[in-house]
Amino acid sequence: MPKDITTLSKRQLNRHVQNRVTTILSTIKTSRVHKQEIVKNPEEVIVGDSSSEVFNSDTFNCHFDELPIYLSDCDSDSDSEGENYDSGENNCDSNEEENCDTEVELLKQQLNQWSNKHVISQCATSELLKLLKKHNCFTSLPSDSRTLKGTRRHFNVKPIPPGEYVHLGLSNGIQNYLNRVKPQETKVEILVNIDGIPISKSSKSELWPILCAVREKQFKQHPFCVGVYHGPAKPKDHNLFLFEFVEECNNLIRNGYKYGNIVYEIKIAGFVCDAPARAFITCTKYHSGFSACSKCNQIGERYLNRTIFSTSSGSLRKDADFLSVEDDDDHHRGKTILVNLNVGLVSKVPYEYMHLICLGVTRKLLNLWTSGPPNYLKFSGSLINDISAALLKQQKFVPCDFNRKPRALDELPRWKATEYRFFILYVGPVILENKIPEPYYQHFLALHVAVQIFSSDDLIKKYGDYADKRMQYFVQNFSVLYGKENLSYNCILFGKLLGESEEFDKGWKSSIGPGLWKNIRAGAVPRAWKERGVSTNSLLHFNPEES
Repeated sequence: MPKDITTLSKRQLNRHVQNRVTTILSTIKTSRVHKQEIVKNPEEVIVGDSSSEVFNSDTFNCHFDELPIYLSDCDSDSDSEGENYDSGENNCDSNEEENCDTEVELLKQQLNQWSNKHVISQCATSELLKLLKKHNCFTSLPSDSRTLKGTRRHFNVKPIPPGEYVHLGLSNGIQNYLNRVKPQETKVEILVNIDGIPISKSSKSELWPILCAVREKQFKQHPFCVGVYHGPAKPKDHNLFLFEFVEECNNLIRNGYKYGNIVYEIKIAGFVCDAPARAFITCTKYHSGFSACSKCNQIGERYLNRTIFSTSSGSLRKDADFLSVEDDDDHHRGKTILVNLNVGLVSKVPYEYMHLICLGVTRKLLNLWTSGPPNYLKFSGSLINDISAALLKQQKFVPCDFNRKPRALDELPRWKATEYRFFILYVGPVILENKIPEPYYQHFLALHVAVQIFSSDDLIKKYGDYADKRMQYFVQNFSVLYGKENLSYNCILFGKLLGESEEFDKGWKSSIGPGLWKNIRAGAVPRAWKERGVSTNSLLHFNPEES
């Protein structure tokens, strides 16, 4: 029994129509040949012979009329085969459609990850999608990058003078972390980073994001954005800026976070910020103030139009002392809302490795050597050329594990933090040997050894006390070799790293903020980036080592 075309798929219908048309055309061609033979040899025609294959127009019309309604095979033997084939055709087509849908969804995810990883603009991503849609295989892809990334269009924008703030949520980041890691422990410790950066060279526009990362030893930290502020200047009221973040943190700390049937305990492990941001969120004196040190009561002094500190430390501050704002108004500028988190704002606010050591002490030494006053050690032009040549010679020996290859000293103003780190940890002691006076070389080696030990969790357990002595030696002799006027805030803080590195392990050595800045493109509209860039991917995965 022929099958009704309403039960056939489009592919089956096309196949049957094509076979039927081919058969009919073949029949027409054969009939024309026989007709020509009949006209040429009429005497050979046998009337009434059943074996004659004279073309019958009625038969053709009958078959052709039946084509839209019933589709049969050419012979009876193929009918059963066709029915058997058709019975499995629907299943085959449905499986192919399911596989096709799965492949399209996988392609969407890969395009989304590719666009985020390589910081592809929305316009470029949309153009790529439109080009792909022209191909028959990709017609189901979206036409716009905002659809591909699932961009939110509506946000709760809160005015915070002189700008605006959007809170994305800490719980969203924790949920993404639990989906990715599935930790065995039921305790989740959060590291927080807050910092600001200008996003335009032609205006004062800047961003202040609140970034968090789960403190984990077995896995690599993946920072995510909790909230972001945009305005022509930093927020005037830091408590208003941090209000929603503190409220959500308190709720999670009290009640925990329920994931499936497990309730995870949430804890704020610390705030990893640079010196200006650290003073901003804790409402204490900035690094140029006399009582700027957040770890001890040391008082600075004014010398040669700059604030300097002595090599002797004052009495150490305690977490309980921080709450006594009225008793220490030299250090505090007011009250901070962070005290509501019950987090030690002395012990849980460590120094930050990148700005303190790489962009702080190491850059200060190189600047003094190359462009400092001639009163102390200053490299000659020939020595700068020799050291630069030695640095460039190392380029071909640097493995791909390092993000940047060393550059010459004439490009020192454009060095990145990873280049300063490479110099202090690896090539510095080798290149400077026999090129600078022995007291300066030994002083630099003390810095190198201390930083090398503090960069390894295994080494600090064995040689932490020795590294502390090397740091004290570096600080005590800094004013002797480079002058009292250069004994700045960073140099003094360097002598207090032992407790920080023991308390935070790798936490204080990781800067979770800088990875965000490479996602800001020149010329981007701040609000569009704030609402459609950060919030598009609520978990912004960064690699701080690449910054």
